[in-house]
Amino acid sequence: MITEAEINREIEAINKAIYDLVKRAQAPRYCALCKGARWVDEAHPDKAWPDESNEGMGLPCPICNTAKTEEKPGASGATAPGRG
Repeated sequence: MITEAEINREIEAINKAIYDLVKRAQAPRYCALCKGARWVDEAHPDKAWPDESNEGMGLPCPICNTAKTEEKPGASGATAPGRG
């Protein structure tokens, strides 16, 4: 027969597992290529956009920003987030 203490330990273990899963799902995602900016520099695709050179337009990061877009930041007045 299962004791009440054993049931409580199992419930605690399940609650901890659920808590850990929720925490992991809510953790911010960080892209190593664009450093979380979601854009890379067209002239320097290995750097986040905008970068210190501010040459060229921004391109969606090929790792974390794969949504299809018609306009590039910097073209026709389109801007990347935070570029006003």
